[in-house]
Amino acid sequence: MPNSNSNSLELVDLARLTPAYFAQQKAIKDADDAEQARFQAALEERIKNRQPAPGSEAALRHIIESLARGAPDYAALAPDRANTLRISSAGFSARLQKFGALQSIAFKSTNRNGVDAFAVTFEHAQTDWSISLSPDGKAAIFGLDAVN
Repeated sequence: MPNSNSNSLELVDLARLTPAYFAQQKAIKDADDAEQARFQAALEERIKNRQPAPGSEAALRHIIESLARGAPDYAALAPDRANTLRISSAGFSARLQKFGALQSIAFKSTNRNGVDAFAVTFEHAQTDWSISLSPDGKAAIFGLDAVN
């Protein structure tokens, strides 16, 4: 059978495609579907109750504080977010320093994708930020959305 991903040929053992094999695959799919349903129900509950994801406010505070110090904690970010921040961290840190001291962080909302929005008040700026944590607690989505 041709394998278009690697431009190679792949041998498929049709003898292993038994009813037991397909029953196992169905069990895996059913477990994945059940996990997705649990995740979606928890997200809808958070949205309804206006609650941030556990740990998202603390993670946001930590990342902002590390940026303001000029020493970003890249380990607190998912790898692709960390790589993006490495490129712009000097400018980001300089901008945060102009905002002055961090005064407060207030949860605003959670969107349908599970991204939490926060109003962050600094000494000289009102800002909006977004964050979403991956299962390992790292910021998979993180950003300064607006400066008021």
